[in-house]
Amino acid sequence: MDDIRLRTLHHCAIQNVMARTFESAEKARARIEPFNDLHIAAFMDIEKTTDSLQHILEYKKEVANRMLQTSDQKQLELLAEALKHAESLIKKVLGMCL
Repeated sequence: MDDIRLRTLHHCAIQNVMARTFESAEKARARIEPFNDLHIAAFMDIEKTTDSLQHILEYKKEVANRMLQTSDQKQLELLAEALKHAESLIKKVLGMCL
């Protein structure tokens, strides 16, 4: 049951970021050529950005809780990768991709 919750949170976070990124890219594309992640972030509205970040942070919280509950090294490594992925999603949403 816990795995389903984690997968659901991850799926929701990813879908939300993808939708916001696509929507913002379309707005940026209509006004700016060429564009980059900073331009895309500029066209994200604050409410949708906040919503995207909340989904990602909920996912990160669940991953962190799982890390505290396990002692299996392999599982810890997988969860650490999940946290790194969540961080990259946050950077994408905020337009800080390097």
